[in-house]
Amino acid sequence: MKLEMDANEILDSTTATKLAEAYLYIMKERHDTINFSCVRPKYNHLEIGDIIDFSNWSSTLKIYGAAMTGYFIVADITKTVSGCSIKAIKVS
Repeated sequence: MKLEMDANEILDSTTATKLAEAYLYIMKERHDTINFSCVRPKYNHLEIGDIIDFSNWSSTLKIYGAAMTGYFIVADITKTVSGCSIKAIKVS
């Protein structure tokens, strides 16, 4: 599997190596991924790479049989005036 990345800036070799190591660490195993929409612009301040903590959710809400708790990283976000759609990946 190849990873292609568009970078507007030239990365030095140390930064590129650390970025590659981080991507390998995150992508080497399958992680729970959730997609959800917010109907109010309350969370439009979020950006890709921000961490979301789902600790306040009901324990009856489950993802693939596990309670939806822990930290998720924002992988994609689409913002509109009336809300946003977020794709998040579990990191812990």
